[in-house]
Amino acid sequence: MAKSVSVDRFSIGGRIRTARELVKKRSQDDLAKAIGWTRGAVSNWERGEGVSEEALIAIAKETKVSLGWLSSGDGSMMAADTPSEPRNVKQDGPAIHAERVEKQSVEDLFSTSDKLPVYAAIENGAGMSITETIIGEAVRYDSLIGIEGAYAIKVAGRSMAKFINPGDIICMHPLLPYDLGDKVLICSASANGEPPRGTIGFLVSYNDTEWTLEQTNPPGAITLPRSMWDKCHRIVMIAPRT
Repeated sequence: MAKSVSVDRFSIGGRIRTARELVKKRSQDDLAKAIGWTRGAVSNWERGEGVSEEALIAIAKETKVSLGWLSSGDGSMMAADTPSEPRNVKQDGPAIHAERVEKQSVEDLFSTSDKLPVYAAIENGAGMSITETIIGEAVRYDSLIGIEGAYAIKVAGRSMAKFINPGDIICMHPLLPYDLGDKVLICSASANGEPPRGTIGFLVSYNDTEWTLEQTNPPGAITLPRSMWDKCHRIVMIAPRT
């Protein structure tokens, strides 16, 4: 079962703490010594007290996070020139989509090369159950053009309210590497006749045994075991509503 941890990504103080704890796994004292400030200064910054641009630059450089993300929350968490840890992810669609691809050729599945299948979802706790029902098509834009196995889901639930809302069509690129700070869909496989489940959020940490996602409603993070939730797919866009 997923467990909650307290992480606040939506303030500078919260992002400093995220960079320190989740990215570099350091104490306040460790970070203070590395950047030439005091532990008290780091503590004050994380509580929301003023932090200078000079300090933000030092923190970003030391923790290898993006200065833009650290200062404003925009973009990916990790700096563009920072290599991420090796990715151990199966490069296929969610379980239901992969099963369909096995039964049909890509040409049969997609009536035209510029369309994505859109799957229905049903709210299920902090995530959603992904059904076998294709309820429509979404236009392929930019990075999804020509990508086999790309797909879309009509979102159910408000776990990512403010960023992704019920009824939004999220488009997944199953072959695109993911980075910390990306919006992702974590999928479980079908089990005991039940449809696969999916949970969306900001990817704030992962290792060989678990994923940690941050969600907005309620604010905080959840940890999902990779033994049950074995796929991570980048959400590359929200399709325009028609």
